[in-house]
Amino acid sequence: MLTRRHLFEFNDEAWAPEALRALIIESLGRTLRWGRMLRGVVEPLLEFTKRHKIRRVLDLASGSGVPVELLIEEFLRRGETPPQFVLTDLYPRTGQWEKLRMRYPTFIDYVAKPVDATSVPHALRSTDARLMINAFHHLSPSLANDVLRNAVANQVPMMVVEPFDRDPRAFWKYIPVGLPALLSNPLVTRNRAWQQALLLYGSPMGIVAALWDGTVSTLRMYTEEDLRAMVAPYSEGYRWEWLRHDYRPFGSGTLFFGASEKAS
Repeated sequence: MLTRRHLFEFNDEAWAPEALRALIIESLGRTLRWGRMLRGVVEPLLEFTKRHKIRRVLDLASGSGVPVELLIEEFLRRGETPPQFVLTDLYPRTGQWEKLRMRYPTFIDYVAKPVDATSVPHALRSTDARLMINAFHHLSPSLANDVLRNAVANQVPMMVVEPFDRDPRAFWKYIPVGLPALLSNPLVTRNRAWQQALLLYGSPMGIVAALWDGTVSTLRMYTEEDLRAMVAPYSEGYRWEWLRHDYRPFGSGTLFFGASEKAS
């Protein structure tokens, strides 16, 4: 197994042009949809919400909001009532989130101000659970520990979903889906479309940044062994469960969730 490398990603950096970050984040959302990457998450999340009677979920590092949108669609397709998801991010994408809220006013809300996942504001601590999809690897070990510590300190159930193993080949398997998603994004977005087009069609910057971020994401992944060691200090009185979620033919990822044993 490769050693974890906490290299930078363009979509994490405040200094990166907003059009570039939008291009990467929006095309990633389309890749999730076209590749059906979250289909293996639905059943565990459904069981998690039912077991703990969860009606309102604080979604951390929401990005485009597409992961939550896909989960809501799957819940409804199965005849299940989704919980309400509250979208948050350090860099809120309120334009996209407002469209999602208009589409699903009962099931989606959002916070327009930046929210730090390591220190959730007091006003948001009343949610029934916390969720982080495809974002935990963006955090350094110390910040990842802070996210877990904050959830446990507030006795809030939490689920974390990660998409890959630590292997660059995992990302490159997505090229048949991810590349069309990237190349088509300036044609369908309403967010700085001409700037995205210039970055993608008029220079190599767009595609280089997207390929860099995807490859680096795999190198930043925490293994299940890493994650188990990370939650170990928070296991007294807290029960953690672990699963693999599959999205064949592209791959599989790790999913874990925890809750106070008093609430289990």
